Amino acid sequence: MIKINLLPYKKARVQDNIREQMLMLVITAVITLAICIFVHVKLTNQIDELNQNIKVATAEKEKYEAQAKQLDEIKQKLEILAKKIQVMDDLELGKREAVLLLDMMTQTVIPKRMYFTGFDFVGGVVNIDGSALDNKTVADFMTKLERTGLFSSVELKSITQCKVKESAEVKCFSIKCVKAPLKKPDNKANKGEG
Repeated sequence: MIKINLLPYKKARVQDNIREQMLMLVITAVITLAICIFVHVKLTNQIDELNQNIKVATAEKEKYEAQAKQLDEIKQKLEILAKKIQVMDDLELGKREAVLLLDMMTQTVIPKRMYFTGFDFVGGVVNIDGSALDNKTVADFMTKLERTGLFSSVELKSITQCKVKESAEVKCFSIKCVKAPLKKPDNKANKGEG
C-alpha cells in the first residue's frame, strides 16, 4: 500500500487558516477602529455645533433681555407720561368747569322773573340762593338746570315768602345741585373742524 504523508499539507492548511483568521481579525479591528473614529468625529462635530448654537442662543438671549429692559423702561416712561397727560386733562376740565357752570347759569336764569342772591361751588355741589316772582319760575329754573346735563341731581332745599323793598313779596329759594362729571372734549372732532 502506498502511504501519503499529508502532514505538511495539513500544517500548511492550518497556517493558512491562522493567516486568514489573523487577516480577518486585523480587518475587523481596522473596521471597528474606523467606525469608532467616525462616530467619535461625528459626535465631536455635533457637540461643537451644539456648543456654537448655545453661544448664538445665549448672545440672542442677552440681546433680547437688553431690548426687554429698554421696553420696560419705555413702558414706565409712557405710564408716567400718561399720568401727566391725565393730570393736564383734569386741570383743563377743571378750568373749563367754572366757565361752563357760569355760562350755564346765565342761560338757565329766567330773565326779569328771578335773580341770584348767593352762589357757591364746593366739592362737586353747587348751592344756589335766589329770589323769584312765583313758584312756577323756581320750578321752570330747576327744570332748565336738569336739562343742562351738568348736574346729576337738582334738589329744592327750601322756598319761602320774602319781602323785597318792603312792598313786593317774592319767593326766596335755595337749590342744591350735585354736579355730574364733565366729559373730556373730543380732540379728534376739534382737529377735524380746524
